[in-house]
Amino acid sequence: QDISTYNTWVFRGTYYSSLAKWMSVQIGYDLNLEQVGGGRILAGEQSVEDYAVFASAEIGVGNRLKLRPGLRVSHNTIFKTPWMPSLRTKYDFGNRLQLRASYSRGFRSPGIRELFFEFVDSNHRIFGNPELEPEYGHHFNMTLSKTYQWQKGVYLKQDLGSFYNDIDNRITFGQSVSDPTAVTYINILKFKTLGFNLIHELYTNAISASLGFSYIGRYNRLSEIQAGLDEFLYTPEVTAQLNYTVKPLKITPSIFFKYTGRLESFFIEIDSETGQEQVVSGSNESFSWLDLTFSRPLVKALSATLGVKNLLDVRNINSGGVGGGAHSGGSTIPISYGRSYFLRLQYQL
Repeated sequence: QDISTYNTWVFRGTYYSSLAKWMSVQIGYDLNLEQVGGGRILAGEQSVEDYAVFASAEIGVGNRLKLRPGLRVSHNTIFKTPWMPSLRTKYDFGNRLQLRASYSRGFRSPGIRELFFEFVDSNHRIFGNPELEPEYGHHFNMTLSKTYQWQKGVYLKQDLGSFYNDIDNRITFGQSVSDPTAVTYINILKFKTLGFNLIHELYTNAISASLGFSYIGRYNRLSEIQAGLDEFLYTPEVTAQLNYTVKPLKITPSIFFKYTGRLESFFIEIDSETGQEQVVSGSNESFSWLDLTFSRPLVKALSATLGVKNLLDVRNINSGGVGGGAHSGGSTIPISYGRSYFLRLQYQL
C-alpha cells in the first residue's frame, strides 16, 4: 500500500489594452509548479516548474482582415525551452462568412507523471521514463465558418477545417526492451497528422450543442523503410456535446461524447521460422469516451461543478499485431486510468 501526493499550483495573469482603433495588445504571465511524492515516485520526491511570459497583438488591416502575431517565452527547471511564435489571421467576407488560418510553433515538456510515476496493479505495469525529451512541433490550421440565424435567439454555425501537424520527439507508450511485461513512455523521432473536420454548432438561450466529424491521418513510420506502405493511416472520429441550462434550478448539465474509429497499423515482427524481421498489418480497435458534468452558481460570484470523466470506464483497447505489453492475457494498449470524479469550486473576484 502507498499514498502518492500530487500538488499543482497554477498562476496566470493577463493585461489587455486598446492602443488604437485598429490595434490592441495583450501581455501576460503563466506559472505552473508541480510537486509529487510517495513510494511510486522515482527517488521519493520530484518537482518541475515552468515560468512563462507571453504577448500578442491584434492588428486590423482595413475593415475585413485581422492579424494576430504572438510570442511565448518560458523557462523550465528541467528542460530547455524554445521561443514559441504564432500567427493567426481572420478574413471577414461579410454575411457572417469568415476564413481563419494560423501557424504556431509547438513545444511540450514531459509531464511529471510521464517522467517519474509508476502505475502497477494486477493488470498494468506502466513506468515513467526520466530520459524523455520534450516534444517540438509546427502546427497549421485553416477553417471556413458560416453562421445562420434561424430565428431570434437561435443560431447555427458550420465550420469546415483542415490541419497539419509535424512533431519531433512525440511522447507515447512503448514496450520496454529490458522487460517485455512492462510499458514505459518513449519518444518517437517523427510524427505527423493531417486531416479535415466538419462541425455543426447550435445556440439558443438555454441550449448549446455541437456535432463534429473528423477524418485524421497519422504518420506511418514504417513507410520510410519499406516501399508500398501508405505514408498516412486514416481513422474517423465523431464528437458530440450538449449543454442545457435548467433555469428554474439554475443547473447546467453538460455531456461530452467522442468516438474514435478503428486505426489500421503496421508493426515489425520477428518470423518464428526464419528469424527475420517482417512488416505485418494490424489495427487498434475503436472505442468511445463519455464525460458528464453539472454546474450551478451557489451564491453571487461562487459556482460549483460536479463531474464524471470517462463514464464508460475505458482503460485498455485491443491492438492486433503487437505483443502482450503491459497486460497479461492479450494484446492491449492502455488508454486511461479509468473512471474519475471531480468537484470544482470557482470564485470570481
